[in-house]
Amino acid sequence: MIRKTLWYTSLIAGLLSLVSLFVLPFIVNINSYKPDLESTLSDALGLPLRITGNMEYTLWPDSRISINTIKLDNDFASLEEVRIGLNLYQLLKGKDYIDYIEIIKPHISLLRFKNGEFNIPQSEKKASETEVEHATSFAVNKITVSNGDIVYSDHITETVTEVTGLDMELRELFLDTAVKQNLLQALSFKGTIYTKNINSHLVELSDLTFQVSAANGLYHMQPFSMTIFNGKATGKIKVDLAGTTPHLYLTSSISKFYLEELASEYADTNFLLGKSDFLLNLSLQGSSMNEFLKTAKGNFSLMGENLILKQYDIDRILTNYRKSQKFGALDIGAFFLAGPLGTAITKGYNFEEVYRVAGKSDGKIHKFISKWNVENGAIIAEDVAFCTEKNRMALQGKLDFINSRFDKVVAAVIDEKGCAEFTQKIYGSFDNPKFSKTTILKSIAGAFLSLLRKTEKFISGSQCKTFYSGSIQHPAYDVRS
Repeated sequence: MIRKTLWYTSLIAGLLSLVSLFVLPFIVNINSYKPDLESTLSDALGLPLRITGNMEYTLWPDSRISINTIKLDNDFASLEEVRIGLNLYQLLKGKDYIDYIEIIKPHISLLRFKNGEFNIPQSEKKASETEVEHATSFAVNKITVSNGDIVYSDHITETVTEVTGLDMELRELFLDTAVKQNLLQALSFKGTIYTKNINSHLVELSDLTFQVSAANGLYHMQPFSMTIFNGKATGKIKVDLAGTTPHLYLTSSISKFYLEELASEYADTNFLLGKSDFLLNLSLQGSSMNEFLKTAKGNFSLMGENLILKQYDIDRILTNYRKSQKFGALDIGAFFLAGPLGTAITKGYNFEEVYRVAGKSDGKIHKFISKWNVENGAIIAEDVAFCTEKNRMALQGKLDFINSRFDKVVAAVIDEKGCAEFTQKIYGSFDNPKFSKTTILKSIAGAFLSLLRKTEKFISGSQCKTFYSGSIQHPAYDVRS
């Protein structure tokens, strides 16, 4: 009898607890706790935080708290709504357990002022030794972000970068602050991130999607995919934050992207038409862009076929110069910098003189390759060349990205044996390249040269230093389907 009475008493107590939970949202005004919540969150973040909308608490279809319109430190960041899902079973057991967090329409406005400082809020609160020692861990089953956007305005470069349509789902998120004080090392999760558009003064990306995971300071983003210059890009990224110096590893490929869209980012006129492929394998380390440049190692290559150079017929230009023998006025280097190999580097340098002598007929590049090794803040030419219907050209040297200058760069017209017919040095800065006078590397010039170079005896018997032995064949030997 006593056991039965205790069972009924427990049942009634449980039912009353459940009823009180369901009735609670109707009899308690949760908005009355808004000032306390603002104060608690502001103290925890060390930043001014305001809740300008209403707060709601519901139990059906799930137990959750909704907070509308949160603004952080003078509108540096804002959230239209945050929904916090609670595990009712764990709450009844007296445990704080968050099932999910939904962040709707977050907006971040990042500024870099002319003095180089950012508008990123700095916490005024420093954790005491006791707080660090007794730091607790945090776990949540799922965090989602929907329709977010980020705007970065740089007042030094006078540029704006916008990220729009940001959607994110992170699962099994765990913040182990009780063991590690570094936030990025203490965080672990896995999930998916999608961005509809990233627009900047350098490039426009769309439909960026990647799987992401983090554990023990190692962040993996693989595989990722996106659209760039109307081509499909894929690859993987690894960020190692486990040590004192961050490391970044990047592998990527872009298939069949449009060179005219690449050129349009740096020049006012779309003079280059055609599709190309791009491969990249790069590692770098450091805490600043300058350190990244100095430590970068790897390689990349750009290759393509059947490109059109609008109003720029290289074969016609070379034929005219061979006839006139006015080699001092010939800018071989400009052929590279005005074409697919140098457009991005020179940022649309004005090759007005080159186009003036080129006339109105279009030129065609049958094959080209631009393969470089990256080392010590410079990229070194490994196989950089292209061929037209009648000519082959190649380039040697390296590009110094630390100082933004050309370093011992030489462009040349290459004959059938890989020897340089004539060469030209490129020097100066990327923004304002300079060209030396064209040097003739044949021992015989003029009409006599034109006559002898047609004979088999001259070709087979002449001696020269090989300038190019890469993958691009001379048109005389290049067999096309």
